[in-house]
Amino acid sequence: MNPTGDECSIKGLASKKKELRQEMLRSRRQFPEIQRKSHSENIFSELTKDERLREFQFVHCFVGQSEEPDTLPILEWMLNQGKKVAVPCVDSDKVELQHSLILSTDVLEIGKFGILDVRPEKRIEVNISDLDLVLVPGIAFDLSGGRLGYGRGYYDRFLKKTEGFRVGVCYESQIVDQVPMEAHDIHMQALISQKGFQDLS
Repeated sequence: MNPTGDECSIKGLASKKKELRQEMLRSRRQFPEIQRKSHSENIFSELTKDERLREFQFVHCFVGQSEEPDTLPILEWMLNQGKKVAVPCVDSDKVELQHSLILSTDVLEIGKFGILDVRPEKRIEVNISDLDLVLVPGIAFDLSGGRLGYGRGYYDRFLKKTEGFRVGVCYESQIVDQVPMEAHDIHMQALISQKGFQDLS
């Protein structure tokens, strides 16, 4: 049986995503640590001085890993500002992203995947429908709100369940001309990089 036009289109998009993901990950691995640190500091500065972002009171923020922007200073600043802060948690036996409130970054420990996570017994339940702001990781973004994730769909499934304002957090080098987007992919409403905040909504 020959594939339909729609099936060919979907396969084509998946192939483009795979190619872009490999290209961007390869580029990010070559990013000097000193530059990552400098850009992360600038991202923190741009985020904390933006008046609109400062107003949000219930924030979901990823915990930056390895080559991603370092978000620990962002988490600590938000906690010090008295905001409610939630972080994502990943369980290997679940297809949905898990979430936990944190009262301190001290609850973050290296988990079984070798990344910072909240241990299951320390997690505090979150009602994700109440989130005001979601700071989202990704491999690539574009100025139409397109986002390329890691291919597991955790964030797309999560973002469908919340009305929180969606901000992609990235280095400027991660912003590309166009990210291949499928129907189930969720668009960002803004981006923040070391060069500033860009409202896309």
